[in-house]
Amino acid sequence: RFHSVFWPAMLMSAGLEFPLTVFGHGWVHHSGERMSKSLGTTIDPLEAAQRLGVDALRLYLVKEIPFGQDGDFSYERFEERYNADLANNLGNLVSRVVAMAEKYRSSCLVSATSVSGRLARVAELAVRKYSEAMERLALHEAALAAYTLVDATNEFITETEPWVLARDPSKSDRLNQVLRESAEAIRIAAVLLLPVMPTSAETILERMGDPTVTGGRQFDQATEWSTEVERRLVRGPALWPRAESG
Repeated sequence: RFHSVFWPAMLMSAGLEFPLTVFGHGWVHHSGERMSKSLGTTIDPLEAAQRLGVDALRLYLVKEIPFGQDGDFSYERFEERYNADLANNLGNLVSRVVAMAEKYRSSCLVSATSVSGRLARVAELAVRKYSEAMERLALHEAALAAYTLVDATNEFITETEPWVLARDPSKSDRLNQVLRESAEAIRIAAVLLLPVMPTSAETILERMGDPTVTGGRQFDQATEWSTEVERRLVRGPALWPRAESG
């Protein structure tokens, strides 16, 4: 009522443009129950953010609760998704690629002389689905699109086995290609996740050798696949240490 009646009336009386669309969000429940102070089923967002980090909480709310629909929150589920999506998946992927780049290439990945095209195609599709989802305010679908690229990169590394390629000097170019394409896929995934996890995504971009300030990035350019630019990867502490239930 406030946003659909009072606020537009106030704007009209002031001669200002008013919104043409009002988006009504759903309810966030706690462990299947509607939040209630009397029942003790409320969640302090600051406490939730302090437990596993602001960006981790933002990702959970965006990825697990479709914008506009009711959703559920529990600390058990939050920790489960934190470990699955961040500690074991994205965070581990970033650490593995940076560590292999440091071990096998002194952290410097030169431009790839050839491109397999596999991750590039996944990235192109992910960017397209992400953009379409954002236009529809389907934030959970946008986050999922970013994670399809993360998952594809993990599969790519498992199948190409860079640690095996490193044992054969004749496969040096192939090793560089695998690591360079993996780093590029992670970079684009981080760009897609910037609105959801701004601080963490910036850190990932820096570790992938792309220290461009977010304000200086244009989406179309930042999400364009390119392995022609040399990247110097930067190692750092674990982004998301695994959470262990007390």
